[in-house]
Amino acid sequence: MAVGAVISIVAKLGECLVAPIGRQLGYLLCFNGNMEDFREKVENLKTERAAVQLPVDAAERNGEDILPNVQAWLTSVEEITEESTNFFDELQQNKRCALLRPLS
Repeated sequence: MAVGAVISIVAKLGECLVAPIGRQLGYLLCFNGNMEDFREKVENLKTERAAVQLPVDAAERNGEDILPNVQAWLTSVEEITEESTNFFDELQQNKRCALLRPLS
């Protein structure tokens, strides 16, 4: 009877540990692919921003008003691209540091 309780506890503990450990391993295994997808999405966003910016510039030259939501979107995209550039720069620095660190 005690053996059955121990097995039940160990099985429950195993269930609780397998999912989080599996998720973390998934992050590690898919890291490069996820970063490449993220980089691609940032590039697409930059392309979309450039496509929106051209008519905005033309409208400004013609003295037309730019809608506030368009201006807010352009500002938001600029902030996102700046943050992503900083993120990728920091990621490169951390990769180099990880390679130089001695194994403990």
